[in-house]
Amino acid sequence: CTDAGGAIANEKALAIAKDGLEKILAAECDGVAAELVRFVDQMTIPVMQGLIRYLYLADPVVHGGSCSNGDCDYDKEWAEAWAFAAAILPRIDQCDPAVAQLLVDNLDVDGAAPPLTDGYKYVKAQLETVYSCLGFTCADVGEYRQNGVVAPGMEACTDLIIAGYTPSTDVSTHSLIDLDAKEIEEYSDAAEWDAALFVYQNG
Repeated sequence: CTDAGGAIANEKALAIAKDGLEKILAAECDGVAAELVRFVDQMTIPVMQGLIRYLYLADPVVHGGSCSNGDCDYDKEWAEAWAFAAAILPRIDQCDPAVAQLLVDNLDVDGAAPPLTDGYKYVKAQLETVYSCLGFTCADVGEYRQNGVVAPGMEACTDLIIAGYTPSTDVSTHSLIDLDAKEIEEYSDAAEWDAALFVYQNG
């Protein structure tokens, strides 16, 4: 929140909207498209915060496993989680279809299984891998608190920063290429060609 108690995401979105309006009035149409992208990114943050909150509240483990035979006493929380997920599912699918499918598998209210079969911690961790693609950071989303205390497993994630730059996609796998190259060189120096070829083909 801001010092005045307002939502930071809303304050930033309003500033972006004002910038866009100024560009429209100045007939700077090319710049408006970029402002729209920034605005959508910013307004996705409160939706993600809502989704993260209800991932926790809809998990049967949090409720002591009180969901049996589809008769749950937290249907509202499950429905809320699915509503938030459905609102941003297309954007998540553009970033990583596997993460989008994970949400469907764990939250779709039309499904026969109880919610969060993979557990809220796992689903939250997978969601965090698409934050940068969606245009915001772990710090933007923050943590989820209950009664003033951070709920278990609901801490803010840590952004991947490389040389002072936050990449817009997950580059952790790409960063392993240097290690592969080092291994290939070592195997080649030792004339272990089969091992070098294996690393080259499989990483």
